[in-house]
Amino acid sequence: MVVLEINPDAYSYTEEKFREFPDSWSYIALGGVDVGKTSFAISLSAILLRRGLNVLFLDLDLGQSTIGLPMTISLGKVMSGKEDSIIIEIIASEFIGNNTPEGLEPLIVARSLKLLSLVPREGVKLVVDTCGYVNSPKALGYKRG
Repeated sequence: MVVLEINPDAYSYTEEKFREFPDSWSYIALGGVDVGKTSFAISLSAILLRRGLNVLFLDLDLGQSTIGLPMTISLGKVMSGKEDSIIIEIIASEFIGNNTPEGLEPLIVARSLKLLSLVPREGVKLVVDTCGYVNSPKALGYKRG
């Protein structure tokens, strides 16, 4: 299990913005390096959990893994939370073997799909945290994968 601290500023911002989101079964944090994707994903997971929803967390950030070991991608279930933290139990991880996706895009997409196959399409909300690899056409194609 992993205990993740909730950034109060990120939580307030996410809670305010969440009112504008369409209802969806998945929410994906996209953006460049160090723009707050992980803080957003953790905050959104806490918000959904506090609304009584079943929440899964997909960590696709190889370089700064949130719930799994470095150089892995992982799927976890958000189990509980306090006012300032959430607890995530890892369901499955896939070892990639590098801390950057560049050159490994097909492998990462295949392993991501393997983890996604474990996610039911009903009765759950999926929050996806991604890496900051977005600064080239190849990177953007990878994110669309």
